[in-house]
Amino acid sequence: MFGQVAQFATEVTRWGAGGFKISEVAEERMQVCATCDYFNMDYATCQQCGCFMPAKTKLSTSHCPIGKW
Repeated sequence: MFGQVAQFATEVTRWGAGGFKISEVAEERMQVCATCDYFNMDYATCQQCGCFMPAKTKLSTSHCPIGKW
């Protein structure tokens, strides 16, 4: 749980430094996640980074922990 909070704080800090921009490719990112073996469909989370993907895919400064987007 603490790891997820720390990851979230890192993502939001990076996003803020990037000007709080929303990604124009969020839907495409989410489609990639939905087909990934590490995507937990029950909770919409990534089993690699622990993030809630419907939110993370919208952050313009975010990236996939295994390089898919």
